[in-house]
Amino acid sequence: MTATLYTAYHKASHILENDSVRPIHVGAAASDHVLPMQRDDEGDHISEKNPYFCELTAQYWAWKNDTTSSHVGLQHYRRFLQINPDTNKDTLSIHGTRLPGFFYGFIDDIGQSTDQIERCVAEYDIVLPIPFDVSNIGFRSTREQYAKSEHHIGSDLDLVEEIIASDHPEYVNACKAEFDGTVFYQTNTFLLRKDIFDDYSSWLFDILFKAEKRIDASARDQQAARVFGYLSERLFNVYLRRYREMHPETRVLEVPLCFIENTDPLEPIPEFFEFDDVEQTMQLAVATDANFAPYCHVLVASVIRNRKRDYGINIILLEGGLSAQDIDHFRRYAKRYPLVNVQVLSMAHAFSNVYLRPPFSKETFYRLILPDLLPNHKKILYLDADMTAVEDIIELWETELGNAPIAAATDFINVGFQESGTPSDIATGTIPAKTYAANVLGLDGIENQYFQAGTLLMNLDELRKRNMSRILVDDIQKNKYWFLDQDVLNKHLARDAVKIGQEWNVYHVADDLMTALGAEHLAELNAGRQSPKIAHFAGIAKPWHNTVHPLSWVFWEHARHTPYYEILIIQLKRKHLIQLFPHPKDLLGRASFNQPKMTLYRSLRMVYQRLPKRVRGYLPHNLVRKLVDMLR
Repeated sequence: MTATLYTAYHKASHILENDSVRPIHVGAAASDHVLPMQRDDEGDHISEKNPYFCELTAQYWAWKNDTTSSHVGLQHYRRFLQINPDTNKDTLSIHGTRLPGFFYGFIDDIGQSTDQIERCVAEYDIVLPIPFDVSNIGFRSTREQYAKSEHHIGSDLDLVEEIIASDHPEYVNACKAEFDGTVFYQTNTFLLRKDIFDDYSSWLFDILFKAEKRIDASARDQQAARVFGYLSERLFNVYLRRYREMHPETRVLEVPLCFIENTDPLEPIPEFFEFDDVEQTMQLAVATDANFAPYCHVLVASVIRNRKRDYGINIILLEGGLSAQDIDHFRRYAKRYPLVNVQVLSMAHAFSNVYLRPPFSKETFYRLILPDLLPNHKKILYLDADMTAVEDIIELWETELGNAPIAAATDFINVGFQESGTPSDIATGTIPAKTYAANVLGLDGIENQYFQAGTLLMNLDELRKRNMSRILVDDIQKNKYWFLDQDVLNKHLARDAVKIGQEWNVYHVADDLMTALGAEHLAELNAGRQSPKIAHFAGIAKPWHNTVHPLSWVFWEHARHTPYYEILIIQLKRKHLIQLFPHPKDLLGRASFNQPKMTLYRSLRMVYQRLPKRVRGYLPHNLVRKLVDMLR
């Protein structure tokens, strides 16, 4: 089967296109825009009627010119059929589910990849948006809703009802039932088997062309002139009722409708980049929103500043809503340091409707689609934004993966949960952690191989072979997990993962969990702490809040080299600086405690005086003296 879902565009927007989704420029005959797609003014067409017929000029073109498709459908540049029905979306609004904008992977997420559409039409004859009940917005019938809607004129509906009674009397009962009812399929969005589409189009345009002779749409304002588009929404429901009565065996699928608020085009996915004048270029992916941008800067600065060998670093920033200034700050690393390049992917609208729980943010899901986002990359090193490199990390990048999909370090916090009998969260049924890992994640017998996903070396070629992006996203959309995407990654990849040392992911483990771990696990955990390569400030151990993590000083060492240092200092003030830093060493890094008191006072005062005035204004005037007094 070959289905074609035509998407109507009238201006520059983000364009969806594959073998089954075909963009079409409506009103092209009189348009000032030149869009890179099929025009509706070629072949047999009514393109010039677009001001009055709206998207129906695309429907007419498909009816008259598409002779090969097995199914034909229509949707709009901002309204799309959610053919993947597993995504949890609210469809109460008359416009359907509102999404803030497009994102990479959107066409697959809504179930409109070629494979998804072909599977759908093999099973169904008709695909429709979930119908809307106008009683939910205070109307007693669709007739009343039409007559009272802005830019609609009730007598127009009376006219088409008259034409139906005169020329298509077999539809009279269906017409009355639809207009007197409260439920209808809205927005001229559908996918129909071709013979149904052709029959419907023939019936529809016969009625509308007759109505056109009796309605002077050109005399109306721009919105009211779209009368034939408005009428067709109601007539579609009349036709469907009658058709389904006559053909009860028809297989119909109802799916949510997506409404896109911001239709601006996405930036093209960046090409694979590497430096020509060095042996290798490390590909590093990081994800952040505006809240975590200062900490992500520290990560980026630490990776660059710890570089000991001569190699390139290409940073792929998956940004979740950064300002232009924030993005510019990241791009400056390429100007400030040699052999550094920064590429930006805007992900702000991705995963807007996936289940989340505090303290997680949707940016954590971005790593799931890296195989599809970066089709020309063989592998990628992903690091969480709340990490800081302690040493050069090129050794990790050079880790051999073979046919393994990923490399990651064991999560001994999760292992501690398992050994202590900690229950999962309420959303997952408060199951004991080990039972949860065995039964929910399918790790029976290898529960202690659960990995921590903050550091991931990803074999993108292997992940693409397994279609893993689609599998992971489908799973996270359908189900709720305790640790969200980390659980999903473990569920599908833990058995095949290459295990790396704890030094590549040094996180804080609470004392009660440490006591629950066996001697072998403790030895492995402590070995990583003795020679740390990457510090991970997960959980409560945030150096911008406290000094719980033993490597907090590393964060501040590199924070000084970011544009957010002053902001981070101010955050510390707001978190009660004196109480959280009981020793000056925590502020000075590796300062000596053997200095005479006056020498230490002068050193501290020098640091204080070098702070910008706007920062000193937030600090106590006697801060230095207080710090020195703590040494008594």
